[in-house]
Amino acid sequence: MEGNNIDGPGNLGVSAAITPDVVVIKVGPGHRVYRLHKQLLVYHSERFRQLLTGYPHSDITLTHTYAEVFDVFVLWLYEKRLPIGINVGSCWVLTEAYVLADFLSVNHFKAVLIDRIYTVFFYTNGYLDTTGVCRLFGVLPEGDPLLRLVVDAFCVNNGIQSLDVVELARIEELPKEYLAQVLRKLHELSQLPEEDRKLRRADYIGRLPAYRIPTATMSDVEIEQKREEDERLDTAEDPNEEEEISAMRRRVQEMEEEAQKLRQMQQAIDNERHEMRESKEDVDARSVFVGNVDYGASPEEIQAHFQSIGSINRVTILLDKFTGHPKGYAYVEFTEPHLVNEALVLDNSQFRNRNLKVVPKRTNLPGMTRGGRGGRGGSRGGYGGRGSPYGRGGYGYGAPRGGGYRGGYRGGRGGSAYRPY
Repeated sequence: MEGNNIDGPGNLGVSAAITPDVVVIKVGPGHRVYRLHKQLLVYHSERFRQLLTGYPHSDITLTHTYAEVFDVFVLWLYEKRLPIGINVGSCWVLTEAYVLADFLSVNHFKAVLIDRIYTVFFYTNGYLDTTGVCRLFGVLPEGDPLLRLVVDAFCVNNGIQSLDVVELARIEELPKEYLAQVLRKLHELSQLPEEDRKLRRADYIGRLPAYRIPTATMSDVEIEQKREEDERLDTAEDPNEEEEISAMRRRVQEMEEEAQKLRQMQQAIDNERHEMRESKEDVDARSVFVGNVDYGASPEEIQAHFQSIGSINRVTILLDKFTGHPKGYAYVEFTEPHLVNEALVLDNSQFRNRNLKVVPKRTNLPGMTRGGRGGRGGSRGGYGGRGSPYGRGGYGYGAPRGGGYRGGYRGGRGGSAYRPY
């Protein structure tokens, strides 16, 4: 006889009977077989109660979930606990188990799962990726507390600042209701002081519908026996409980130490960037841009032309990255900022039968950024930037791919720019 088919996370089909007290459940694409007590399933799950009550068959197929997810449900069903170690790396198992619990209408199980998911988000500053968000918003009912937790975790844990290129490219895949809730939450957080911008367990735990005991399917004696068994399991000392708590504490401690190291590394990088910006600004403030330079001019000749202004720290002639030939302009860096204004008197002065263009050096001069990205070169993280006329390499420090003075005058590979001092 063919059984019923019910749409859900796994199409439930009922077929051949095994025994009155045992239900055979085939789970996942591989149809992994579980033999579970019918009384437990009917007692805890409203879905199983509707499916099995008064129906003579006890073989169920659950195809659109996974065996490792159903394992979590079975462990909770018989031992009222979640597996040890199912935390950070297996958050998808927790969320899929929650989807299964919602389909099976097992609210006690949902409460345990959302508590664990909350703990993961709280201690790891984590949040769901695009795939996880789309999955949950596609199957859970509107207003489910896990949907709220997913939104809040993304906002509170600075998910926007942490998005990588891949996630940014997939942002259009996110459900509109999720994006709307994110915007509302971000606005709400912006009105709160910093110390109040955190996840609160009470906002999610305890907001599930009340659990209904299916008294119609069990006698009063059976219900009382089941309650006594639950109380015994709840009060009995679990030998694995201390181990689980200790393992979780160790993991939390490790994550806190890793987070501290990451914060220190980030601070060091920020300090280095700040120093580099200050150094670059200092160099720019002491430099002039010299245009319309004769292609045959040498750094020594340019230095001699500007020597009357004052002490020169460096002369840089930029080269074409393909030919290695001079581009027709240069930078002159003085030792003192006030010499820049004095050097402007040489604007339109004759040099090799050409009128020089002399202006204060600026980053990303108008008309000088069209060459695109520039290149690498010089010391790592050297002066310059994306699109600057001297590439990503240093200002006179070695060879930017998009220009710069490549070792000596004629653009030999390696070495550093001409430095008369």
